[in-house]
Amino acid sequence: MLDAIERIEIHIRSVIAHELGYHNPLAYQDSSFIRPKECKTWIDRHQKTRNNWKEWKNRHNKLIYRSREDCILWHLKNSKEMPIWVVVEAWDFGTTSKYFGLLKGKYQNKICARLSISNAKVLKNWL
Repeated sequence: MLDAIERIEIHIRSVIAHELGYHNPLAYQDSSFIRPKECKTWIDRHQKTRNNWKEWKNRHNKLIYRSREDCILWHLKNSKEMPIWVVVEAWDFGTTSKYFGLLKGKYQNKICARLSISNAKVLKNWL
């Protein structure tokens, strides 16, 4: 079962990288791909200041610097910007699903279309 889940995860990451990379190779850094509500700071019930977009970026950065993928290490070593099709190699399923949930509807719909899913909310719930 884990083998099947891994294949699904890799495919979804690849589709996200392809669809967003077409518009901007650095889409994962660009808040214009993210729903504005997710970029706003808010206070949770424990009076802690939160920002979904910043929290996702922090998690993403930790995964990048923890990664041992050759393509990521090469970009870090050479101080090169990493395109989305490189950084998705470091993402886990949680990071991938959270990123999909942050995206604007038009980008979610493009990803869903590639997966033959007609409703972005369905994919978001599955992830």
